[in-house]
Amino acid sequence: VMTVLNVSDNMEDIRGVRMRLLQRALQVGQKKLVVHDKCQELLNLQWYRHLHGLLYSSAWKKYLASWLLTSLTPVIAILYLVIPTTSIGQSFTSPFVKFSTKGWSWMLFLHIMVSLNSNQESGSAYVYIAAYFCWVLGMAWEEVKDIWTGSADAWNKWDLLLLVCHMTSIGCYIGGVVAIQRDPGLLANADEVNPFFIATYLLAMAVILSYARFMSMFMVSETIGPLLLSMVKMIVDICRFIIVFSVVIVGFACALQRLYSSPKADSECFLEYHQALQYQREANNTSTNVNFTATDFCYYGDFAHLHHSIFYLFWTLYGKFELSDLDVTSPNAVKFPVVSTWLSRILFIVYITISIIILLNMLIAMMSDSFSSVSSDAVTKWYFSRSREMLKYIPKGRTLPPPFNLIPTPKSIWYFIKWLTLLCSGQGTGKVRTLHIQKDEIEFHQTLQKYKVTVKRLSSRYLLAYSLHQGQAAQ
Repeated sequence: VMTVLNVSDNMEDIRGVRMRLLQRALQVGQKKLVVHDKCQELLNLQWYRHLHGLLYSSAWKKYLASWLLTSLTPVIAILYLVIPTTSIGQSFTSPFVKFSTKGWSWMLFLHIMVSLNSNQESGSAYVYIAAYFCWVLGMAWEEVKDIWTGSADAWNKWDLLLLVCHMTSIGCYIGGVVAIQRDPGLLANADEVNPFFIATYLLAMAVILSYARFMSMFMVSETIGPLLLSMVKMIVDICRFIIVFSVVIVGFACALQRLYSSPKADSECFLEYHQALQYQREANNTSTNVNFTATDFCYYGDFAHLHHSIFYLFWTLYGKFELSDLDVTSPNAVKFPVVSTWLSRILFIVYITISIIILLNMLIAMMSDSFSSVSSDAVTKWYFSRSREMLKYIPKGRTLPPPFNLIPTPKSIWYFIKWLTLLCSGQGTGKVRTLHIQKDEIEFHQTLQKYKVTVKRLSSRYLLAYSLHQGQAAQ
């Protein structure tokens, strides 16, 4: 492990060489390498970068420092915007500080989304809408920077899905406002494809994804992290269970729907329907233009509709069923053959046996097995998941959380002016990239070359040991 990470007396990570190796180990699922003491030591050193005093502090001091930094996030953001290159400003670039400020940003963002629902008619609604727009724009800008810099968290499918829901919701809302400004009559439009309705649907999905994304930050907690791992494993089990259960429930729902769609032809409501049909044909002197159907005279029961059957069979898992629900007792109800009546009850009993006694207990056993498998190796799996979460904040950049990242810092303004000067002088972006890469370039290549030589020697050593072992075994 020390050889792979190129660990020496100097634990400084030159241009992120070790972090890239550790990121690669996380991508391929090398849990034993990631949870090794040297890897965790490297992660902790990088996590408390510029704050090494907290590295060996007690747990309650770390929690207190985290909550203090979270509550002082606006002050930290203002200080970093003013003095980013000083020692105080550099201390704010620590991953521990970035994690705390990101937690403040997420908590306030969730509070804003809750306030959007409870203050729709008040005058402060526009303030919350503006704040919501700023937060979403800050999240979008943060994702763009991640993709541009090739961060470990770039192209995260859940973050991208969350961002797409928020951005599309805002787009539908703005599009609806613009359309109403052009045609105020659209305000009374109750169409299902109303852009405000679409924005509401997407925002509802985005709220769930936002809470789930915020909950993933608790993976760094030694107490809550293993519970989150167990919950994720159980959710996977539930998804697998739903695939099997959906086949069973749709099959029985189709069977019941078929039985309740075939009544006896001598039902009284059928006689009334045929009489009304005959009267209308005689009145119109034609066999067309009939403005009613048999369902207007006859009641087949809820099981005659497939979606009603599926929903009813689903709720039986929670004990909400009665055998009397299988009877159609309306005054205009149709009559069914005796065989259909008893066959529907037999099928319902078989469904109850399969779904509740077999499938539901199978799901409980699967979830119990998942919890046991996570608990048996909780330390290793938690260290692995925590390392993945910590690696999102270790690379340099992304210091300020949304919406403070929308405010340009003096450092970014200076970089922009330098880039603009080089571009106007005809040197182009190639010169900018060259100047940016030249920093620590020699030391980086020396470190990388030393790593390649060490790995080559280690491979030769193990190949020699393997050949000697094979020779002794042959003798």
